[in-house]
Amino acid sequence: MAYLTEEMLLDFFTKNNGQVSVDAIYERFANVKTNEVSKIIGDILNKEYIDLDQTGKIWTLSEKGNAFIQEELVKSRREREFKELELEKTKVDFELAKQMLKDYPLTKSKANWGVIIAGFVLIIEFIRFLGYLTGYDK
Repeated sequence: MAYLTEEMLLDFFTKNNGQVSVDAIYERFANVKTNEVSKIIGDILNKEYIDLDQTGKIWTLSEKGNAFIQEELVKSRREREFKELELEKTKVDFELAKQMLKDYPLTKSKANWGVIIAGFVLIIEFIRFLGYLTGYDK
C-alpha cells in the first residue's frame, strides 16, 4: 500500500487546474486505503484548503490552499538548494582532500630536509659555542 499526504493531494488539485471531482481523487489514489484518503480529505476540509460546490461533487482549491501550496513549494525549493549546496561542499572537500594527499609526500620530504638542515646548523652553532668557551676564536 502507498501513502498519501496533504501535499500530494493538493498537488493533484493544482495539476488539474484547481478543480477535482471526488471520484477523480479516489481513482487517482486507488492504491491508498480508502479510510486514509478520507482522513486526509477531512483534514484538508477542516483547514479550508478546498471549497465544495453546491452538489459536493466538485472541489475547488481555495486561496488558503493555494497559499499553502506556494509555501510548500518555497520550502521544497529551499531544501533542494540546501542539498545542492551540501553536495557542492562535499565535492570541494573531496577535491581538497585529494590534493592534500597528493602533496603529502612532498611536504613530508621538505619537513625531513628541514630537520636535517636544522641539525647541521645546531652542530655548527654548538662547535662555535665550544670554540668561544675555550677561547679558540681569539
